[in-house]
Amino acid sequence: MASITTWARIEPHAATTDIDVGLAAEVADPMWLLARQLQLGEFTGDDGGSPVDIQVQASWSQLARFRPGLHSDDTAGAIDYDPTTLPLEPLIEAEPIDPERAWGISVRSGLRLEQDLQAGGLGDTVPLLRTRFPFAASFSRTGTPILNSVHEERYAAVFGGKVTDGLSVRTAHANNNLADIRAAGDVEVFDKVLREWISWLEGELEIRRDSSETRNAWQPKRLEYAFSISSPGFGDEIAMTASEYDGSGLDWYHVDRVQGTLGPIGTDANAGILQYRLLPKSVTFPGMPGDRFWEMEDGLIDLGSIDAGPTDLARMLATEYAVIYSPDWFMVPVELPVGSVARIEWIVVTDTFGVATCVGTAASQAHDQGGRMFQLSTVSDQIADEPFLLIAPATLYGQQSAPLEDVLLQRDEQANLAWAIEKLVLGPAGRAVEVPPGKPEPLDLQDYPAEDPRPDLIYQVATWVPNGWQPLVAVPVEGGAEEGSERHHMLERALLLETDALRLRLASGQLAAEIDTIFEEEVRRDGLRLQMVDQLVRWTDGSTHLWRGRQKKAGRGESHAGLYFDKTSPPGR
Repeated sequence: MASITTWARIEPHAATTDIDVGLAAEVADPMWLLARQLQLGEFTGDDGGSPVDIQVQASWSQLARFRPGLHSDDTAGAIDYDPTTLPLEPLIEAEPIDPERAWGISVRSGLRLEQDLQAGGLGDTVPLLRTRFPFAASFSRTGTPILNSVHEERYAAVFGGKVTDGLSVRTAHANNNLADIRAAGDVEVFDKVLREWISWLEGELEIRRDSSETRNAWQPKRLEYAFSISSPGFGDEIAMTASEYDGSGLDWYHVDRVQGTLGPIGTDANAGILQYRLLPKSVTFPGMPGDRFWEMEDGLIDLGSIDAGPTDLARMLATEYAVIYSPDWFMVPVELPVGSVARIEWIVVTDTFGVATCVGTAASQAHDQGGRMFQLSTVSDQIADEPFLLIAPATLYGQQSAPLEDVLLQRDEQANLAWAIEKLVLGPAGRAVEVPPGKPEPLDLQDYPAEDPRPDLIYQVATWVPNGWQPLVAVPVEGGAEEGSERHHMLERALLLETDALRLRLASGQLAAEIDTIFEEEVRRDGLRLQMVDQLVRWTDGSTHLWRGRQKKAGRGESHAGLYFDKTSPPGR
């Protein structure tokens, strides 16, 4: 018997063309919705007023003192600082000029001095300067070859011995060793030309530091910057310190409040009080629950799918805030001077019912616990309430060169060492030079007696290590004032013998050469990377600033140099 197959489709059919019924979104169990609202705490609000008017008063005090290095009660080295004329990064990061790696500056400044003297009618002094201060292109330092490229060779061929070395003239002028050259022409004109030339040198090229001038804030044992700044404050001096600044961009969270002083303020630091009357704006974030019934929420972030375990309190609290309290946050902009320490004195909030409420006063903040976001921590007491915010005089945007030096610090578990690996070093002409890794020489038996039977294996005390790899060995040391009183370990540079050249391996670049002893915890399992870059920025007063600084970045894991001890290998390998 044949079967009869039939199809039926169930679909809604409206009796009328009216859409009001569908838009009403009627529910069959309103008590269930009311119970859910009760469970979520939606009926616990004191009132339904929303802020419609906010009045804010803030006080600010400009930064006035700077000191490189870790904070201490010693005020030696502290200088006056004006954030309206100079960003803070050049004071922290500016590297001293190394004449042996600054051929470009030496030649450029020397040519500029010769042109200025010729224009001033002092052409007779130019040969004297070239004879006494010739630009000498040397490819060695204290008997050690310096890595160079074709660019350095061309530089030496074009300018070697043919122009004046500007940096040498600047040093001689500082030591008053130009008396006979000054006497060869008009002394007053010569002094005027030299003053203008030095002003150009220090202004345009930012040549303000050398080994005899103020040092920067680099801490060689920590491989990061440390400095202190202070402001006259609001009655008492506000001193702040940064002990772990990596050079990648300064912000308020890099500094902490400390007790102490950086000495008397030598300049009249600005201070003031600002009042604003503003309209609040709701704070939003991606995935925020919609506050209207028919609003379609962002499907890219699903807060309901977050998986949190019974002990994962932080994730549960963040989810609860995002779901329940997200519509309760508002924002108002308050403009404050760059390079100052600010404090919110009071905030008066007026809601839709006309009720004015004073919140967030500096005097009551410690009592009412009204929030501590974006305020300084205190070194001596991490939970202390300090209602201060640093508006850092930092450069948000600028031009940065490609790395001039690049050094990796990585651990090698096979050799039980850490390595400082040079990838790029600063060449004499001021450009980055790649360090060639080289290759091992095959085991040689040329001097082996011919009458003796040839051995099957050759013994090596240690195998070959690629060029640019500097060993760091963990050594125990006793703690000092900085490290504490407990015994700990430091990574110390070890000696490595280059058997092919029969000499000890030395660092080729400036970064690796200064790595002598560092704290072991600084080189973690993922390692770290040190880079040296040039930076050019324009400040708020229109001035430009150029400096060379260091940056500390994350590494790329462990490495293996291929170093083995007490190894035997067949000849020719």
